[in-house]
Amino acid sequence: MYWHRVGSSLNFNSTDYLMVTIAKIFPEGFCSFNDFMKSTATFILLLTFLLLSTIRGYSQKYVHADSLKGYLNAERVCYDVGFYHLTLTIDPAAKSISGNVQIDFTAIKDFKTLQLDLWHNLQLDSIVWQEITVQATREQDAIHVSFPVEIKAGSRHSLQVYYHGIPEEAANPPWNGGFTWAEDNKGNPWVSVSCEGEGASIWWPCKDHFSDEPDSLYITAIVPDDLIAVGNGRPAGTHSEGDAFTAFNWKVQNPINVYDVNITLGKLAHF
Repeated sequence: MYWHRVGSSLNFNSTDYLMVTIAKIFPEGFCSFNDFMKSTATFILLLTFLLLSTIRGYSQKYVHADSLKGYLNAERVCYDVGFYHLTLTIDPAAKSISGNVQIDFTAIKDFKTLQLDLWHNLQLDSIVWQEITVQATREQDAIHVSFPVEIKAGSRHSLQVYYHGIPEEAANPPWNGGFTWAEDNKGNPWVSVSCEGEGASIWWPCKDHFSDEPDSLYITAIVPDDLIAVGNGRPAGTHSEGDAFTAFNWKVQNPINVYDVNITLGKLAHF
């Protein structure tokens, strides 16, 4: 990681800059810069590695999906999220999830459309605002939510987003995000989620940009009766959902980045 960051940031139009950068890589006490320069073969090898890293960085192709994911467009900067309540039913047997998210936000500017994010493999069922089902248009992993009236700057609103589906499965957690459907050494379900790289929208609808952290968050994880679900923050009680499912509530009272939101469930010890 360190070598790649150095290589990607080098300006090869400046030989002096390259020399200084290499000198920083080998600080005094590790080996001297002069001793290092005496090893011509090592220097050429390092220079080649840095050059290839730079070429790799500049050759990366960006597509429209990247802009939808990372760009702070007008549909994102127009509102600020203050609170999420994620309610999610997790079925380890079916490897499926279903639920809804309450999103409380304040309008920063006047607007009629805002952007939410949810990976395209998850089904958006509906979005409700003031007991009205509003229009929602999907564009890859983005959801453009259109309101019947103009939302005025300074006003506060709440959306309820309903969705379900088979979430992305993590191929190599936590480096590759998604759900991990596993078992403990006794054959009991062990489920976790990782999403720091891909973003929270890999498993729940939200404003998936690190610039907007909600002030607080509430999680209701609904899981089979024989399992326990752990989320962020402090426990806020449990209740039966019927049909052999129990809801575990967790409350976060501080700002949190959405990619840090997590649910883990299994046959855990409780004491």
